[in-house]
Amino acid sequence: MILPYKEDGGFAIKPWTNVRWENAGIINGGTNMAIAMGNYYFTDTNGDETKVEYTFGYVKDLEGNLRICVHKSSLPFNPA
Repeated sequence: MILPYKEDGGFAIKPWTNVRWENAGIINGGTNMAIAMGNYYFTDTNGDETKVEYTFGYVKDLEGNLRICVHKSSLPFNPA
């Protein structure tokens, strides 16, 4: 069953002109998996930046190439 959800209007569908990354760190631990966390800053058509927090998980495939296995991005918590 497919439920009819409306478009969320989130940050990912806006017309961004640039993005810059700020890694907080990358953790490997000697395995075939790595996790990267930090912020990226999207620039809109007016030149204003929006900060977005991210987490990416990577694994190596059978050929040794890194592949994204999990991803989460969200706007920072705003208590207002």
